[in-house]
Amino acid sequence: VNECFWGKPQCHDTTDPSLCHATVDKGVYVDQLRRWFSLFGRDNFFVFSLEEWAQDPMGMYLKLADFAGYSAIGPGGFKDAAEMKEVLSREYNDGDELALEKFVPEPSDEMKEKLREFYEPYDEALFELLGRRLWNTTHS
Repeated sequence: VNECFWGKPQCHDTTDPSLCHATVDKGVYVDQLRRWFSLFGRDNFFVFSLEEWAQDPMGMYLKLADFAGYSAIGPGGFKDAAEMKEVLSREYNDGDELALEKFVPEPSDEMKEKLREFYEPYDEALFELLGRRLWNTTHS
């Protein structure tokens, strides 16, 4: 596995060192998935976005359970659809005590646009690799 990570530059964006930060660079999902797919095969991964989960948690959970080879409802799963809906409808970490704004200031519009521009080609490559869009990349 180490071979997958070495020999690559530490940062994708060599034109702007301020973007060369582990958190930003780890957002280049296409490179991470290519490495994992090359090691374990594309068919061994179930890829979905937080947006897809938020839009339809029950549907995504059913797809995930099917992919993993178990029944979402029944032995090893939820006792019934009502229990699954109740559990998957809960909001976790929704309290103000965890509000990110308390710890990290809101990025400027200029920085947001810089990040959008930085990620755009990587996001498009990711969508091409997966054969579908995971989120909407148009911004007003």
